[in-house]
Amino acid sequence: MLSFTQALKSGWARRNEVRGRSCRSEFWWNFLAAFLMLMLSGMFSRLGAIGGLLGLIVYVAAMWLLITVGIRRLHDRDMAGWWLLLNLIPTLGFLALVVIMSLKGTPGLNRFGYEPLSSGFYDNLFSGNPQWQQQQQYQQQPYGQPQNRQQNTFGAFPPNNSGSAPTPSNDANNQQRRP
Repeated sequence: MLSFTQALKSGWARRNEVRGRSCRSEFWWNFLAAFLMLMLSGMFSRLGAIGGLLGLIVYVAAMWLLITVGIRRLHDRDMAGWWLLLNLIPTLGFLALVVIMSLKGTPGLNRFGYEPLSSGFYDNLFSGNPQWQQQQQYQQQPYGQPQNRQQNTFGAFPPNNSGSAPTPSNDANNQQRRP
């Protein structure tokens, strides 16, 4: 579990990063900080034009932090970041995300990287070791590489093991060969 200051440092250091994973404590401490920032932005907006502009800047920074750390938290649960769109469903979407974000992440390696607390990720992040940060970039699976298709079963087609695209003629040939 990360302390409040470690979680905020990690969240701020990775504010522009949606790859990788974030543990529960990192998410919830940053959620609290963003909530306080949003309250502060509301207070600034009552101070006239300059206060409104400052409030807008604080609001955008808080929402950006919430989105990026939320995506990484979903990655820790081995879920795509698109699940954040549940917030668009009034009340129930938010409550569902509170439950999802509170659950323990998948242990070990998943399709988004290593488990943050057990891999020494945070220790290396706070040590400022630039070589480790470069190694982390190369451990991610590059774009365009095939992934395990059976992990994403929501709305996906069954895997095609024949090596060719499914066509009616292929299906007819396969049915004729079956006894």
